Amino acid sequence: MALTHLAEVQLKRGRLEEAGGALGRSEAVSGTTRFTARVRGDLCYKAGGFKDAARH
Repeated sequence: MALTHLAEVQLKRGRLEEAGGALGRSEAVSGTTRFTARVRGDLCYKAGGFKDAARH
């Protein structure tokens, strides 16, 4: 859960690569949750992948 929060903060700061790394580690430890899925969608949206954001 802490890694997901870290990913969300990094995302807000515009550090997309670091957010993706923290989110990946979080999902590896605890699996995909509603919170990680939302952050993953936000990450895809910020990266410009509107179709990818809808898929996640």
